[in-house]
Amino acid sequence: MNLNTGIANNKPENSIVNPVKVPLEAIFFDLDGTLMDTLPDINSAVLATLEAFQYPPCSLVSVKEGIGAGIAQLLSACLPLELFPKPTAEVLDHMSQHFNRVYRDTCTQTSQLYPHVLSVLNYLQQKSLPLFLLSNKPQDLCDRIIDHFQLRKFFVAVRGANPEVKSKPDPEVFFMLCNQIGCNPQRVLMVGDGWQDMALAKNANSLAARKLGGYGPREPHDLYPPLFAFESYEEWPSCLLERHLLSY
Repeated sequence: MNLNTGIANNKPENSIVNPVKVPLEAIFFDLDGTLMDTLPDINSAVLATLEAFQYPPCSLVSVKEGIGAGIAQLLSACLPLELFPKPTAEVLDHMSQHFNRVYRDTCTQTSQLYPHVLSVLNYLQQKSLPLFLLSNKPQDLCDRIIDHFQLRKFFVAVRGANPEVKSKPDPEVFFMLCNQIGCNPQRVLMVGDGWQDMALAKNANSLAARKLGGYGPREPHDLYPPLFAFESYEEWPSCLLERHLLSY
């Protein structure tokens, strides 16, 4: 496995180290593009929604780069750049509702966990390390996917997007969940593939690990440098131990 200690922007391999050198008190995971490859099912629902509203189909790249900031933003990113006039907020809301109906019935058709995710979750659970899932995907869709793949047993809480609270990168829910178990945010690792995850870690003054090859726009990730970046979960246990993130 190619494991980088910094993100792939010509950073020295040893440029990012554990600034606290104390064991983690909890780990937060993103869902789409971090624990699971959900792109094919999301893409199918986007194409069905565009067709229903008589918009031309978009590319898979547009869908991949639009994931992470919410459904309305995803659909807006998948519309033609030259489209005029742009759809109103009301139209985007109707499109989002249509997407939700389609995706709710198809969100587990081809989605799958990344290799070694289950073994890592089992390993961390055996270490009695509290795990959370924090996503910008709507709560009901998170619940459906998590339950389908029988992952709920690993997490203290599964939190998706809720209109009553702010989404990532705002740290509101992150702090609330940390307070729930009495852990120090500075000793918590946020694991994600998108800039929202890295920015949340920065906003919360916590640690971050970035899953390479995930989803979302090509943001300048070096603005939010992670503790480490990785391509596979295969060597996660040794990666955490080398950085003094596990006590044993």
